[in-house]
Amino acid sequence: MCNTSTDTGSISREEAAYLAGIIDGEGCFRVNVGKPMNGAGNRTWRVACRLTVVNTAPEIIRRLSEIYAKLGIRFNYLYEKREKDHWKDRLSIVVTNDKALVKVLHVVMPYLTAKREEALTLCNFILWRLTIPKGEGRGAFTDEKVRLGQAAHARLAELKSRSPNLQRLPRPANQVLSWDG
Repeated sequence: MCNTSTDTGSISREEAAYLAGIIDGEGCFRVNVGKPMNGAGNRTWRVACRLTVVNTAPEIIRRLSEIYAKLGIRFNYLYEKREKDHWKDRLSIVVTNDKALVKVLHVVMPYLTAKREEALTLCNFILWRLTIPKGEGRGAFTDEKVRLGQAAHARLAELKSRSPNLQRLPRPANQVLSWDG
C-alpha cells in the first residue's frame, strides 16, 4: 500500500506541498502498456510508468528540479517548440524510475487533492511491480503483469475523464464550490 504519512524526507513540508500543488495542477501520471520495437527489430511487451509536469514557465520546472535533486530523484527534461506563433514553448520534467516515482508519491500524497486517486493507482501498481524478484526481471512480462499494467492504464484514464461539467456547476458567490461526484 502506498505510504500516506506526512514524512517529507529531506525536504520541508512547504516544498512537499508546493510539489503536490504543481503536480495536482500541471502533472500527468501515466502507465503505458504496449509492444514497441526494440533495437533488434522485435516487438516485446513493455510497461512504462511516468510522472510528467509540463509548463511554459521555466522557473517552475527549475524549482521542481531543485526539489527532486534534494530528494535524490532522477529526472529528465523534454523541450517542445511552440507549434503556433501565439503559443509558448513548453518544458517538461519527467520521472520514470519506479523507485523514484514511489519516493515522489510518498512525499506528495498527503497534500494531493485532484490527482490523489491517480497517484494511489500508480503507486500501488509500482509497489506490486517492485515485488517481482530481480532474478525474474521486472522487464520480463508475464500475462499477469501485462493485464495489471493495462488495468492501471485503464483506471488512470477513467479517473482523468471523471471531471464535472464546469459549465453546469452552480457557482453562487462566496460559497464553496460543490458537485455530485
